[in-house]
Amino acid sequence: MRISERSQAFPSLGKETSMPNQDVSLALRRAIAGRRASELRQLLDERGLVTFANGLAHWSPRVIADAVTLLPVERQAAVLRHLPSRLRDQLGHLDLLSVRRKETFTSCTPRAW
Repeated sequence: MRISERSQAFPSLGKETSMPNQDVSLALRRAIAGRRASELRQLLDERGLVTFANGLAHWSPRVIADAVTLLPVERQAAVLRHLPSRLRDQLGHLDLLSVRRKETFTSCTPRAW
């Protein structure tokens, strides 16, 4: 792949395409830097949770937190479960997990009349 092609939005990747973890990691980083949630969702859907989490594991907890918050709420917990425990612990220090729990809890509480 030429450098000019890499700078464009990443192309649709078929399931039959084998993409090494380093390429997945770079595609994730590019999507995170551009805050392109649709590309993150596409990578997650096409590569699966394990490959997606392995690609994220190369980056700092703050970058991982940015990526996870760009995903739909129902997919966030699944991605977090597939990260190494060391990274989950570090993400806990960033309060990503507690913020998500609080949002879920407050969205379920009834309104005062």
